[in-house]
Amino acid sequence: MDKTIALRIPADGSDAQLVSVHIRPRPHDDGNADYFDNVPDLSPWLGDGFKQRRVSDFYVKDVEDPNSQFPGFVKDNNTSLHGNYVLYYTILSSLPLNKCCTNYIGFDPPKDRLFWRGDLFVIRYKGELGMGHEYVDTPLGLARIIEDTVRSAYQHCALEGAIESDEKLERAMQQTVGTILGTKHLR
Repeated sequence: MDKTIALRIPADGSDAQLVSVHIRPRPHDDGNADYFDNVPDLSPWLGDGFKQRRVSDFYVKDVEDPNSQFPGFVKDNNTSLHGNYVLYYTILSSLPLNKCCTNYIGFDPPKDRLFWRGDLFVIRYKGELGMGHEYVDTPLGLARIIEDTVRSAYQHCALEGAIESDEKLERAMQQTVGTILGTKHLR
């Protein structure tokens, strides 16, 4: 069984920490959108919320204008942080608001806004996700970047945007299935 070191942003507001995480084959009953077979087992921290986790991948690199030139890139000149990462998070209302994230934005979010709940995890990887990637240890120094990223994502309603994108994709898939079934029905 493989393991890697992940950055954990605890829901209770305590300092970010490095934790050892098992890498396991994705369970068949896992309804998550992970598009790769081996996944970090975050269930010891997220419990049942693990199966409803969300993912967002990003890259840390020293680029001139990361927002317009390279969407998904975070500019940083610390070469020890450069690399590919996956952020694992939940927005389940059954989990507590992540107090680290409320500290990052400076206030408790209004009840009508989506917000990070439970622990957040960041895991570094090499290669291309789903195409022979390998999880590698995540540096603690990445916590500074996550703080800035959470603040920016909240200001830009990124969680709401992700949900809207997921809903659009689901509607398109349903329309496609409906069209295929309608075509078969006509034959």
